[in-house]
Order: sequence, then C-alpha cells, then structure tokens
Amino acid sequence: MPEGAMVGEPVRLRDWQRHEMVRIYDNPHGTRRAILSFGRKNGKSAFAAFLLLLHLCGPEARPHSQLYSAALSRDQAAVIYGLASKCVRMSPDLA
Repeated sequence: MPEGAMVGEPVRLRDWQRHEMVRIYDNPHGTRRAILSFGRKNGKSAFAAFLLLLHLCGPEARPHSQLYSAALSRDQAAVIYGLASKCVRMSPDLA
C-alpha cells in the first residue's frame, strides 16, 4: 500500500474491488472503457492508481496505448497520480 496504516504492505483488494475487477476483466466481449463511481472514503483513488499501473507497466500494458483518469479538479487528479507514483517508487522492479 502506498499510504495509510498499511504502507509498504502488499495490496489486498476489498470485496467490492474484486467484484469490479471481475466485471472489467472477466468479460467475454472485452472492456474498452470502465467508469467507476462510489461514495467517499472507499479506496477509489488507490484502486484507480492500481488499475492505471496494471495497464501502464503490468500484464495489461499495450504498446502505444493511452490511459486516462478524470477528476473534477486538478487537486483530485493529483491524488491518483501521487498514489501511482508512490507505488512505483516503492517497487524495486518499477523504480
């Protein structure tokens, strides 16, 4: 985890995050776009950062692909960027 009480520990997905992963990736038709909307303080930003890294440098990475995340403000967008960059710096394989 990049922040919080479990900083440095391996990521353990919550039940709702596992459910969303199945909906996104276990889809016989494939998924080109996923929009997630949940209430505050549910770990959405960290989950979005993990998905971003999965597609940027993980097993879902594709050459020349474009990745987007959206927020209502620059500060909100910076949260996902900050979490993803902390994950990269914490990983010996990615740093």
